[in-house]
Amino acid sequence: MDVTSVDTGRTVRVRINDRGPFAKGRIIDLSHEAARLIGIVGAGTGRVHLTLVKPGVEPTPVPDTVPWVVQIGSFADRVRAERQADRVRATGRTVFLEPFDGLTRVKIGPYPSRADAQAALSALEAAGFEGIVVPQPAGQ
Repeated sequence: MDVTSVDTGRTVRVRINDRGPFAKGRIIDLSHEAARLIGIVGAGTGRVHLTLVKPGVEPTPVPDTVPWVVQIGSFADRVRAERQADRVRATGRTVFLEPFDGLTRVKIGPYPSRADAQAALSALEAAGFEGIVVPQPAGQ
């Protein structure tokens, strides 16, 4: 993706490698170096124009019949994952931990539909949590 500062006209090419940002009103979080290259480090934020350079792989559609979960964290430190799980359990929700590539994911659910999982995520966001809705892997 090419990111061009509206104010400076400078452009930097970046690879999208995360699902953020998590700040309201932002469309992308840049690395410090990318922000420096387009001249928006001092301000901390800036108006940008995004240009897709190379489209990614089209995701495989998920059938409506699979269960959905809300993932509210992925931690290298299992103790931190358990703390996050305990915070969510305190809200009365069903939480489970899922190992993945040396990480521990914290998930809530399952829910019978994506819409149900999205509604749960909205309620979690109102309670101060952040997350994403994902299909539940088979066998869990």
